[in-house]
Amino acid sequence: MVRTSTARGLLTLILALAIVLGGLSVVASDVQTASCTTALLVIDVQHVWLRGLLFTVDNVYIREKIAELLPRAHEASVPVVYIVDVRKRGQVSEAMLGMPAVIAPQEGDIVSEKTLGNAFSYTDLHDTLQGLGVTRLLISGMGSHSCVSATVTGALIKGYEVVILEDGHSGGQNGKMAEQQNQIWASQGLDVINSRELDWAGQCSVGNQDEDNT
Repeated sequence: MVRTSTARGLLTLILALAIVLGGLSVVASDVQTASCTTALLVIDVQHVWLRGLLFTVDNVYIREKIAELLPRAHEASVPVVYIVDVRKRGQVSEAMLGMPAVIAPQEGDIVSEKTLGNAFSYTDLHDTLQGLGVTRLLISGMGSHSCVSATVTGALIKGYEVVILEDGHSGGQNGKMAEQQNQIWASQGLDVINSRELDWAGQCSVGNQDEDNT
């Protein structure tokens, strides 16, 4: 009877250890899974700018374009980081500082507020991206020649790999400002890629290639 009881006790202990070890392997697997090192920046696509006279015809275009980009990023597990310009806080309603529902942040998206053109100036954006392990940025948004351009420069200074979504930003004048800015970036050696030609599914493996090859 004592031997039977001992055997049962040992069996119970073995099963318990198996469960615990099995649980640890799942946790370890989750921890070791590399996060996506590419993020999509969506800059200043707010009512206060979309409804302004500065961008006129382009505001409808860029709203629809961003609405196309977001599901591609989400489906590819690319983090989406919204940049929100709050310089007019107190001058306009909070609703005006928000975004149209079709391009508003979804659960899991990140929102970073700024008070200058460059989204990296006096903000926690860099720390946030570093926390996510992001090293590569896909750039989109409003203000091709202003806030978007300033943020591109800020990203380069911080050491990020930058990819301009050729059709993902607006500067007004029926697309002319965006086209001119794309030419400037291309002449500087930056990657300027049409969003429909971008390999969205492969973005999360781009920044991890060196790690995968080790």
